[in-house]
Amino acid sequence: MNGHQQGDDTGPVSFALVADTLVVSGEIDLLTAPALGAFLQSHLDGSRTCLALDLSRVMFFAAAGLHPLLGALDTAERRGVALRPVRLSPAVVHVLELTDTVDCFAEAARAPNTPSTTTAPSRRGEPA
Repeated sequence: MNGHQQGDDTGPVSFALVADTLVVSGEIDLLTAPALGAFLQSHLDGSRTCLALDLSRVMFFAAAGLHPLLGALDTAERRGVALRPVRLSPAVVHVLELTDTVDCFAEAARAPNTPSTTTAPSRRGEPA
């Protein structure tokens, strides 16, 4: 990635701050979820008022990733930081739908399809 970048490579997952976007790539599971939480929390210190969260490059997302993700949204709200999830991969959308937490990421889940973005499929019985 080009531009202003601060990264951390912890194996099957990597994190970077590119401009004002937190970019997560790879696999989020029981082993990498704590690193995700630490990365997100470290950028919610109030030094920025708005951050985007790009999860479009997450290839695997286990339910263990929900805690740090939802915790970051809560921390951001308490600290007055607008944390805006802007892109979600199909793996992330799938877990959010299964756990009925997709509404926390509604804007990103409804984003138009681009090569690195997915639109959340409608829930069963709901119109698309």
